[in-house]
Amino acid sequence: MSPNLGNGGRGLNMVVVDDITAEIVGTFTVDTYIDDTPLIRYIRTKLADNHIVMIASFDEVSSKLNDARRLLKKLGSNQADSIKFRDSFMMIGQKNLDSGYAIEYHNRMRSGFAKIIEKSGCFSIPMGPLENRIDSLQSAIILPENMKIGEPFPNCGLPESCPTGSVSGLVYTGKGNTEGPQICLDGKYVSGTDLNDGGRGFNIVVLDPRSKKIVKMARFDTYETDSSPLEMFLEDVWGSQIIIAVTADESSKKLSVTAKELLQEFGSSMIESLRFRDVWYLVGQKMLDGFSTIEQISFAGPDGQWPKPLTHSFCIPTKLKSTKVMPDPLVWRNDEKRAFCKENDGYVDFCDPAHVDDQYKPVPLMEKSLEGNDIYSSPIIIVPGLNHNSLVKTLETTSMQSGINPEMVFLLWDEQFPEYADLADIFGFKDIRLPSQKSYENLLLAAIKKVWSQFHDKNYIIVLEEEILLGPDFLLFMAQCKEALDKDESLLAVSAWNPNGYETMSGNVSQLLRVEDFPGLGFLMKRSAFEKYLQPNLATCCNNRAWDGWNISQKDYVPQILIPDLSRVYRQPYKGAHGMDDYYIELFQRPRATNLHQRVFVAGVASMVEQQYDNQIANMLRTSTTLTLATLPGCLEREGSAILPQKGAVYSVVFTQKDANDFRNLRKLCRCFGLFSSPTHPPKGLYKGVLRFNYQYSSVMLLSSLSPFQKTPGNSTQSINVIPNK
Repeated sequence: MSPNLGNGGRGLNMVVVDDITAEIVGTFTVDTYIDDTPLIRYIRTKLADNHIVMIASFDEVSSKLNDARRLLKKLGSNQADSIKFRDSFMMIGQKNLDSGYAIEYHNRMRSGFAKIIEKSGCFSIPMGPLENRIDSLQSAIILPENMKIGEPFPNCGLPESCPTGSVSGLVYTGKGNTEGPQICLDGKYVSGTDLNDGGRGFNIVVLDPRSKKIVKMARFDTYETDSSPLEMFLEDVWGSQIIIAVTADESSKKLSVTAKELLQEFGSSMIESLRFRDVWYLVGQKMLDGFSTIEQISFAGPDGQWPKPLTHSFCIPTKLKSTKVMPDPLVWRNDEKRAFCKENDGYVDFCDPAHVDDQYKPVPLMEKSLEGNDIYSSPIIIVPGLNHNSLVKTLETTSMQSGINPEMVFLLWDEQFPEYADLADIFGFKDIRLPSQKSYENLLLAAIKKVWSQFHDKNYIIVLEEEILLGPDFLLFMAQCKEALDKDESLLAVSAWNPNGYETMSGNVSQLLRVEDFPGLGFLMKRSAFEKYLQPNLATCCNNRAWDGWNISQKDYVPQILIPDLSRVYRQPYKGAHGMDDYYIELFQRPRATNLHQRVFVAGVASMVEQQYDNQIANMLRTSTTLTLATLPGCLEREGSAILPQKGAVYSVVFTQKDANDFRNLRKLCRCFGLFSSPTHPPKGLYKGVLRFNYQYSSVMLLSSLSPFQKTPGNSTQSINVIPNK
């Protein structure tokens, strides 16, 4: 071998010499920078006992020199484990030579490549004791005459006998490293922990489909030894013979690419996905036309937690069924998410082994009538807080929205939390890094301004604040409400959250309300309203949380917001509240109702423009039944104790209000019906002095004595002092 002869190359270059005649019997080059499988196969199957092997390295040889190192020791090497990146190595050995008797030279790489090794001289044959036999690494093949038959198991667990021409079978992958695998054929166990060497690695039975008899079986511990014995075993399966293969414990560590390719020839579509501690089974047939229909894989947890065991009973026909379409595994491995979970702590549910392989794929738009609606192509911005587990739930419920476009979902993260960018990638969302901010309020405003500045051609954005979960029809709800925003310049936004949407209220899933406070949390905003009412006043209007009440009101403008009667977002209970505990309890700790239906159509969107909505309220008040304290006995003594005379009616209650900031009477009424009530904050959900809600399956309106609706012709004024001031 030499460069002049053109028969050498990168990796290990070998000349094989007959130990009796001293004649050269072959040359061989293996590129162990790419793969050492050819070297393993050559030494096991081609290299004759006691033949001499002369080896010289060239270029880089260590990258894929894995299990072949052990076989080099079977040639007498004592330094095979020491070969590192770009080292030079020379060896003269002999097959079956005891380790340490080979002639070896090894130079370490200091810079660039290691120094050249050049030696000449004489050596004796044999080179030393020839007791280190490679045969000791081979797996024992069990033939029919040596097989043991285990306990009978009728039909291998099937409720009925298999049809004529087929045989019953069962596979069980075992449980972790505490319970071994099992294979049953024709109503009796043939492989198990104490039966025919069943155990760790690949357990394989070869079946003759015509006679229904076992041809041979073996176990290959591919955790402990290389997979070349498995490869040779599979290559020796001929004709239409069927294999029943089951892995147990750990079988992937030393499983070669060649072994996987051979199993694919038997119809496997999942063996390529086998990783550390995963378990797998296959019933396959050589040269199967397509993929086997009897195959499954179960993935281990991201930190090596044992996977869920697999078990399956089936009938094996003479000719296995196949499919041209690759069958789905029980779950798909999510390697990107697994890598994230290994690098980042504290994502409890997200990284739980039961959920670590969850996939996040866009959900197609179900409602075809909304195709082309601007909302489905508008930016959705997610502004996370400090709770990363809550952020994950926001991302998950966003990805589940029908019609979601991941390319238009943006996670805007504080530069202190770079892992959030990796989270966005897992969901297929975009991410934008923002300079670190002093408060969440500043981060939220910076995010809104950033996105508006990047999307000059977009008229809408959707903002998702910290710690919220989206209802299944959140995006559908926003798409339907867009019509009202388009028609009414007085509308600032649409919020998906109703501050009065407690579990005790009878929420109308298809109803919209107009309110004058900004609920925030998950909201749709139009550019024209932002530029006109918010942008000039950001420094003064929005220095607190949106749900805490942005001060958007101006001299000639009171903000108008659309909200649902039944919320489309759920904010998780607030943690770490200080100073305003009763306020946070009212907003976030009391049980709330959220719509859980995926396809809900909102009623009367076109009539939500200001004048039509005002007419609707006036008409309802005109035809309503006025309630007094006499008709609500005991209402003030216990929260949520009001009992209406009947269901399905429209009721009004008029309360006295001395001025616009006098909410004493309204607060008492809110407690009476179980609405939001805090001594430190005004009641929420008011519209021009009317607080409208559904209660006990009736429509109720609390009407201020100062409301312009109180002057509507035909409205009763006799109960203005229903709750006297004290």
